[in-house]
Amino acid sequence: MTENIDAIQAPSPEGLADFVKLSRGLAGWKQNALAYKAGVSLSTIQRVERGEAVGPEALERIGRALGQEPGAMTRPRRTLTEAEAVASLVEKYRWLEDVTPVAVAPLRTHRQLRVLSACAFLIVDSNLPEEAEPQIDGLKEWLDLYSFVRAEASGLLRGTSGRDLKLRRLGDDVLEAVRALERDQHAACLVGTYRPEHKVDWLKDADIGLVAIRSRTEDPAAARRRTMLAPKTIDMDEVMRQSFEDEAG
Repeated sequence: MTENIDAIQAPSPEGLADFVKLSRGLAGWKQNALAYKAGVSLSTIQRVERGEAVGPEALERIGRALGQEPGAMTRPRRTLTEAEAVASLVEKYRWLEDVTPVAVAPLRTHRQLRVLSACAFLIVDSNLPEEAEPQIDGLKEWLDLYSFVRAEASGLLRGTSGRDLKLRRLGDDVLEAVRALERDQHAACLVGTYRPEHKVDWLKDADIGLVAIRSRTEDPAAARRRTMLAPKTIDMDEVMRQSFEDEAG
């Protein structure tokens, strides 16, 4: 008997189970984090991931929490062949080819500040709303100041700045700015370093610092993340140009 590949039906519970588990894993969320974000019970998430039938309202909430368009988990559609399903999945997650995992941790210590200050550049990435930008810009200035003063203290820069600052005290001020941002914006500030691919030979062994500021409202597991995805390849010329423009501004 020939399979009717043109049949119209809602996504199967088994297919939804695979999709939710994969999407939750990519987000780094435990089941209770997804339940909180979606506004459903933990048992509902567990039922979905076991391939059991769940009502459309709960599925819509879960879909929204996972960044899906309305109806993505409930709308009837043509049944895909196995080959089409695989091709669709590959296309959906093709963006993973352009990123690389970076080990991160909440910014809490002077040692982390020293590591960041030794990086060639910092990539600061945030998903906070626009009204948080002044506070984010303030944190960038603190990090830049710390890097500058530490470079002076280590003899990497000539001259004196005229600032009567002790590095330890300055580090405390930076960490306090981090705590204030996290508290005021209900966020997590995660940092790490990595070496992306680029075409600038003299920076081939230089580390790039990643400062990822994540909303705990959007991502309930943000503070517990230990890995973030960062661009695998970076246009260093563009990064340097932007850095000089920021300093000039």
